[in-house]
Amino acid sequence: MGAKHLCMSQQITSKAAAKLVDEVIQCGYWQPTPLVTLGLLQRRGADYEAIVSAARNVLKPVFNFENVCGPTWRATPGVKVLCERPDGTAEVLAGVDDPGGGVITTSVYQAKFRAGCELLVNAARSPDVFKALMSATTKGLTSIDSFLVEIATEWNRRHPGNRPLDIRERINAEDRIDRWLPAIAGARFDKSTRNWNDYKKAGQGQKRVESARDPNRQGKIP
Repeated sequence: MGAKHLCMSQQITSKAAAKLVDEVIQCGYWQPTPLVTLGLLQRRGADYEAIVSAARNVLKPVFNFENVCGPTWRATPGVKVLCERPDGTAEVLAGVDDPGGGVITTSVYQAKFRAGCELLVNAARSPDVFKALMSATTKGLTSIDSFLVEIATEWNRRHPGNRPLDIRERINAEDRIDRWLPAIAGARFDKSTRNWNDYKKAGQGQKRVESARDPNRQGKIP
């Protein structure tokens, strides 16, 4: 995604706005093939015409549009993400300097979860279905861990007077749930649900596969 020209007018045509919206959505997806933009937005409950109309004003933010595009953006060299302040100044949050381009991620846990969903959907067409399913499981499990780190980081930011949650401590997701959620949510996590049972089984299956692939380990999967 890169700027091709400077727009001297605040208002652009509907055709130019539609082209911009299409390009932005395609930059936000991993598939190299063109997307059917209208169908994509409709499936996500978004109004394509309303988004295009709002995008005609190049100075007006199109709120929540990033939720349609997804958390991962393919970007050309030189692209930067800025945070604009009310006083008109801006801070560079991220950028791509590699000559071959790169990827900008707005949410680590969402990117991992979406990658897992992509792998799961395409597993049936994969030459190694089992490997694809295990990769999807791994992405899904790590997305939960990344989500916990994200909400803990935000909690620390909003509660500077409290003892901060140690997001750098190397502990697993279950320990983070046990230690962090009471502070963040004021209650302990309910582990009597089917969802928690499924989560535990997925984690146990992943560990067994990793153990079986360890060349230093003897025997079969326990």
